[in-house]
Amino acid sequence: MKQLSVYVSRDLESHVVQALDHAGVDAYLRLGEATGMRSTAPGQLPRTVSWDAALYLVPAAEERSIRAVVDALREFAGTCEVGPCLRMVVTPVDEVH
Repeated sequence: MKQLSVYVSRDLESHVVQALDHAGVDAYLRLGEATGMRSTAPGQLPRTVSWDAALYLVPAAEERSIRAVVDALREFAGTCEVGPCLRMVVTPVDEVH
């Protein structure tokens, strides 16, 4: 089992939902109304740039499902004006209760 976290700007959310559905992921958590932040280069003002974001969390799924989602979304990573606009983190799951 694996856990997948997808941090995404709001303009790419439909791609995330489509990838989860296509991979057969039956349950996930969406945390919305978040703000993505990125620091700018030293000396630049403002010091941070922000964008509307959401987090999709798949707490436990088979590795093949997680791999299908990652493969489907990889092309969107870093493709918006303020990056990263899509970031995925895959971690092992030891127990699910």
